[in-house]
Amino acid sequence: MPKAKKPKILIMDVLLNETSNNATFMGSGQKMILKFYELLKKDYDISILTSKKFLLEKAQKLGIKTISLYYPKDKISQEFEKIKEDIKNYDILVINNQLAGDLHPNTVLWVHADYFSFCTKPEIEAWTEFTKSPNVKYIVL
Repeated sequence: MPKAKKPKILIMDVLLNETSNNATFMGSGQKMILKFYELLKKDYDISILTSKKFLLEKAQKLGIKTISLYYPKDKISQEFEKIKEDIKNYDILVINNQLAGDLHPNTVLWVHADYFSFCTKPEIEAWTEFTKSPNVKYIVL
């Protein structure tokens, strides 16, 4: 009997308005992403979509599939638009950080209160509205 295909998870860690995407350290959210990967890699096919240079490099060294949105702040949104449809090729989308977008029918919002200190008021309002989407299956605080 053929081995069952692992469900595909995309963890999205994208900050549109932060200037420290090239920081030489990982925040607690990025560390949690790598731990999440370690815990679930046997059962799920996990990829990471990130705008953070250090997380991107660390994930690549660990052999994790990555999609880079590491660009200057004013170009991230434009580059994201080019790959937005590809997100639907995954079984589950986990959104970490501020990028609120109704992109996938099986979305998990992973909310870190400290990240909202980087958000503008319209971004916080967009997140609040996004939580009401029927595509949001879980919110993890």
